[in-house]
Amino acid sequence: MSARRTAIRVAIADSQDGFREHMRRVLDGGAGIEVVGDATDAGGALELAARTTPDVLLVELAISRALESLGSGGRDHLRAGLRSIVSVTSLDSAHIFEALKIGAQGVVLKTSPAAVWLNSIQTVASGHCWLAEDTVAILVQALQNVGPSAGDQALSADYSLTRREIEIVEKIAGGLSNKEVGREFSIRERTVKHHLTNIYQKIGVSSRLELALFARDRQIVPTAAPGQHGARREEESPEDPAPLPASTN
Repeated sequence: MSARRTAIRVAIADSQDGFREHMRRVLDGGAGIEVVGDATDAGGALELAARTTPDVLLVELAISRALESLGSGGRDHLRAGLRSIVSVTSLDSAHIFEALKIGAQGVVLKTSPAAVWLNSIQTVASGHCWLAEDTVAILVQALQNVGPSAGDQALSADYSLTRREIEIVEKIAGGLSNKEVGREFSIRERTVKHHLTNIYQKIGVSSRLELALFARDRQIVPTAAPGQHGARREEESPEDPAPLPASTN
């Protein structure tokens, strides 16, 4: 059996020389992180990932988009299990959704301070998703602007969700906390967490963010009023139920 890695291996794929150099300085100073190389385009990112077997690929949105457009010649050739963080120049909801849809486990603003980059890489490498607090707020607002619901019947048929579970999905997608959901339905917060555990198992998600994106993809209306959502970092939220023993979270 090979020795367990102690450092998180990070590859950088970005078209801007200055940004790549900046990230090398930031990450080389981070405890437990090793920069294994950098690339300037999609082809270079593929070659770099194959040669250095990183744990995390730090990639700009344009290159991530190019990898996706290559189809079987692009992202499909990346090593299974390789996790990615997409860097963006602005926190535009369309760009955030695009990055997550492509398969990113994190989205970080390029101008973020060093502590944010280090925290995001450590979080993603540990198997979780990562978004900054302001990014979560933008996502919740975008979810609240989704059009009329078209997915309730499909949820019930395809995922065996009960009517109450569907209602809870709608509330969580709208940004309500467990306590607020409990007040909405006159049930205990512990009961809300129990419902969430069942919902996560049935639809195959592991966090509130993934649940919200699931709801958006199925055009489920978020029913929280503007201003009700919080802007906490998603993976650090105490609102998620504890993972089950068999979870890969």
